[in-house]
Amino acid sequence: MLFLDFIKQEHQEFSYYPIFMAAASGILNGALAVIIIYAAQHAQPHELNFRYLLMFAVALLAFWVSKRYTLNYNTIQVEQALEKVRMRIADKIRKTNLKSFEDIGKGRLYSALNTDLLTLSQYTPFIINASGSLVMIVFALGFILFVSFTAFILAVAVTLVSLVYFYTKQRKLNAKLQETTQKQNEYFDTLSDLLDGFKELKINTLKSNCFYNQRLRPLSSSMESLKIETGLTFNHLNVFTQSFSFILMASIIFIIPTLTPENTKIIPQVAAILLFVIGPLSEIVGVMPLIARSNAAVQNICSVESDLDTYRSNEANKIDNFTRQATDQKINFSEICCQDIQFTYYNQQQIPGFHVGPINFSIKRGETVFIIGGNGSGKSTFLKLLTTLYQPASGQLLLDGRRIHDNILLQYRDLFSVIFSDFHLFKELYGITHIDQQRVADLLEIMQLAERCQITNDRISDLNLSTGQMKRMALIVALLEDKPIYIFDEWAADQDPDFRRYFYNTIIPQMKEQGKTIIAATHDDHYFHVADRIIKLDAGMLVESNR
Repeated sequence: MLFLDFIKQEHQEFSYYPIFMAAASGILNGALAVIIIYAAQHAQPHELNFRYLLMFAVALLAFWVSKRYTLNYNTIQVEQALEKVRMRIADKIRKTNLKSFEDIGKGRLYSALNTDLLTLSQYTPFIINASGSLVMIVFALGFILFVSFTAFILAVAVTLVSLVYFYTKQRKLNAKLQETTQKQNEYFDTLSDLLDGFKELKINTLKSNCFYNQRLRPLSSSMESLKIETGLTFNHLNVFTQSFSFILMASIIFIIPTLTPENTKIIPQVAAILLFVIGPLSEIVGVMPLIARSNAAVQNICSVESDLDTYRSNEANKIDNFTRQATDQKINFSEICCQDIQFTYYNQQQIPGFHVGPINFSIKRGETVFIIGGNGSGKSTFLKLLTTLYQPASGQLLLDGRRIHDNILLQYRDLFSVIFSDFHLFKELYGITHIDQQRVADLLEIMQLAERCQITNDRISDLNLSTGQMKRMALIVALLEDKPIYIFDEWAADQDPDFRRYFYNTIIPQMKEQGKTIIAATHDDHYFHVADRIIKLDAGMLVESNR
């Protein structure tokens, strides 16, 4: 079973002892049934059968202890293994490069870290219970063998035929579950489009209708069909297995008298033990789709982690060391140069799409450079290449004439503080070790946020802000980081005219006086005079440079 192999692989102290305890609980469960059957056969009016009562009490206590131990131990064991997997995948995500992250997709990553791991966590108790129930059924078959060899052979034959049929249907169910998981990942990505693009859909009714009718609804309908097919297959198996209990019992009751008339007297005992088996058998049936879903979850988790390993960048092993040694590894620069940098986007079929470059560009320390160009001209892609979030397909980045190689890649990135157009603002001020509270108060006042929220204990009190306010808060965080180079990707686009003027005429000049290097993608031609240079991108090419 994939689920068991997965937990065994992930838990360093994995032990089979709890499995033996689960088997013991199953045996004790069967023993309780046998004790009850024999006690019923020897029941006498006005008589307390102390021997069977004592046996029952001891077996019940042992069953309770073994079952409780098994569930508790396995719950701890599984949760520890899942925590290890959860943090390992999260660590690999933060260490992968941006393009690989985009190729894998947020839907798959979210599904692996949330839905799939939650599935394994929730289904563990049911699977453990079912393992004990399986032992109970084996014990019951042993009791039937003890009572009658003919009844045992008949029970095994009916069970084997039923298992062959069940396994055939189970394979179909597993295939449907895997297909459903893939469709669900696709649905998560599309649902993310609905939530992230709410404003765009709200403002454009035609786009909203097309998105809903041509993408979301067909995808949801397809997922519905798959889930219905899966559910119907499971229902069929469930009904079949519940019917199997009665078929097995009927074969004993009706066939045994004709095959071996002398064994007719054992039918009540066999029928009684089979009645006790119905509950455990139903439990096993109920857990089969859960095992299938757990196996599908394991496959999805392993697939995501495999892709993360495939895309693993050379810088991954250096990130933790950088965290410990960052204060001793700061680098300075006089000039950054891009030499013939090129980059191409590819779709899932590896067909080339938008191309950027070759780009030749340089910026000196303390310069202010504005990047202009229409939407889709390649400005954001160029900024990602400049910060090494994207690796160029060809060409090279030079820092003071030296190629930026893996050994200094993280130190190079640490030169930058970036606010992209699709930025994310964390509630905590991670990575800022020393915060001047007076400077924080001054910045909040300057950004007109002092009455809206505060920064206390390295935490932003409220992120329920407008887009313009969020960008101003992001600028405060960036200024507190105090990096040598600042990149602004259409930062002023959501600001009111007064604050836009203040940003260009006051904030940028003050940063320049402090020796900061500023690269800003902008459309605000009224403020081009603030820049030392203006470069223009068009269709991925640097077509113009003005000083």
